[in-house]
Amino acid sequence: DSYFYKFLAKEQITRRSKYADIWRLSRSPNLVIFLDTPPEVILTRIQLDNLNPTEYYGSRPTKKGFMRYQNDLRRILLQEISGLPYTNLDGKLPAPQLAKQLYNILKSTT
Repeated sequence: DSYFYKFLAKEQITRRSKYADIWRLSRSPNLVIFLDTPPEVILTRIQLDNLNPTEYYGSRPTKKGFMRYQNDLRRILLQEISGLPYTNLDGKLPAPQLAKQLYNILKSTT
């Protein structure tokens, strides 16, 4: 679940990792699907002014702060799921292709 692993990674970035150990005690998923979208691509899809403060470094959103934070987040997310069964989806692909790949992955796991 994206929220679970993203929360875990953000906890580590913000150094509030007392929750990280508790979260790691929960049951492991059968499969993690990681939508691997480079920060450069994300920036083409969002507006910096609309970012949540937990999506960038610094007191206000900047391209540099966003890129650095997202790269750190990706690195930590990959570390957290490294011991789990996971599949990468290329977030640069158009939405219809991603949807088809996701459908095929989910179909093969049921």
